[in-house]
Amino acid sequence: MQKSLKTYTLLLLFLVFSGILAIGGISLFLANTMMTKMYLVEKESKNVRLVHKVHDQINKLLLAIQQNILHPEREYATRAENLLAEIGSGLDAYLEYEKQAPYPEGREEVRLLLLIQENLEGIRQIHRLSLTGAAAMPEVRALDRHALRVEKVVKDIDLLHFQIISRKIDKAHGKLRQVLTLYLVFTGLGLLFFLGVHRLYSRRVVRPLEQMAEAARSMAAGDLSIRVAAAGARTEIGVLAGAFNAMAEALHRNEAALLRFNQELEEKVLERTSALEKAQDELLRLERLATLGQVATSVNHEIKTPLNALSMNLQLLDKEVKGLCRASGTESTGLEKTIHIIGGEVERISMILDEFVRYARFAPLKKAETDLNAVISRVISMLGEKAEQAGVRLTPLLAPDLPRLLLDENKMIQALLNLNSNAFAAMPAGGVITFGSSDAGDAVVCTLSDTGNGIAEADQERIFQPFFSTRATGLGFGLPIVQKIVEDHGGRIICRSAAGRGTTFEIRLPKAPAANKEAA
Repeated sequence: MQKSLKTYTLLLLFLVFSGILAIGGISLFLANTMMTKMYLVEKESKNVRLVHKVHDQINKLLLAIQQNILHPEREYATRAENLLAEIGSGLDAYLEYEKQAPYPEGREEVRLLLLIQENLEGIRQIHRLSLTGAAAMPEVRALDRHALRVEKVVKDIDLLHFQIISRKIDKAHGKLRQVLTLYLVFTGLGLLFFLGVHRLYSRRVVRPLEQMAEAARSMAAGDLSIRVAAAGARTEIGVLAGAFNAMAEALHRNEAALLRFNQELEEKVLERTSALEKAQDELLRLERLATLGQVATSVNHEIKTPLNALSMNLQLLDKEVKGLCRASGTESTGLEKTIHIIGGEVERISMILDEFVRYARFAPLKKAETDLNAVISRVISMLGEKAEQAGVRLTPLLAPDLPRLLLDENKMIQALLNLNSNAFAAMPAGGVITFGSSDAGDAVVCTLSDTGNGIAEADQERIFQPFFSTRATGLGFGLPIVQKIVEDHGGRIICRSAAGRGTTFEIRLPKAPAANKEAA
């Protein structure tokens, strides 16, 4: 019975295509599962931020009550009453949410939230005493005890959320390992499959063709009696044994089809490999952001609480020193100056913490169609007076008729102001800052160049790293925030600089979909 090579080829292609679909489907399912876990991690991170928002509000409430005790004013009392109402409503809503939580840690968190409510009630009683003027230093110390209890409860809640987040990340890692295992298994099976196909191809196709080639040479030499062995007679090759040209043409088609098949399969493998690498990079990025958020939260609350206590005690100390000076009839002493210096350093530490938290908890963009040239012109207008005082000339070189972009205008203004801050610092004796814009086909390019001192080559690879700054008063968050704003817009930023020759920052922003369609 004759068997068709076409049937074998279709069966082979069907098997390969089915395998590719199966791999793709499983990979998409696992990737979707990983993204679901990451969404749950993000959701838990929001819960962490909510708890710490309540903690911050309680700290502000304690400060307002203490100020009302020390300096009875209606402003402090009103602020305390507003905070009490806001904290109470927020805690009630979050408590109802946690009562329905499916996690085993939910009941424990409900218990801890009830402890916060108990301490809040104690704070409310002290506030009521402060309104009557009956509160004194014992109540201030009681407020400190409530603050310490709330801080301990918040730490316990943080630990619960960390356990939940860790469990979700571990599950996501497990899915990633399954994807990698699936990739390796099917890669090995693919190699074995190809080895089997190669062997079968050699036995069923190449050997009969060699026999027919020898027969053709013999026929060309004039031996018309030569016959091809019957090994290939069960397929089309056997049917084509008597016609060399038809056999050669069929061989050519088969080889071309095999080449296309190999190329398509290689492209699919590269495509799946790229998808896996992107999924892994995205997982690592989300993990780093989640970790950075946890670190920012922990650092902020581990330092902000003693800073608040230090600030309040400095106020008390300043008040006592001024009272002693009035009682003794003397002028202010050097101690007041020392207190002022300490207060300034406390405020500077708080500012550093706020910058760090601002970078770690970056707000989502609010994009809208925006004219980039209008944004640049607004920044130039905002910097006009500062530039005049610093002896800096602002030069716009803006291309007309630029397509509108999907931008968060406030974020882009923030990014350009940060870049200009560095440019002003690099030109203490004045200079020129040039703003440029141009259409680069699939993107719009915004450039900012200065004639300042430039950046040393050894520092150029580190300028976008948090905490790195060449300025004595720099916090090291300006350029990392600029890079994050640009990347969140789908763009990228490049720095070109040479020591003593100025610096140029180039921002490439993708066009809005409608603009890309019109350009095409």
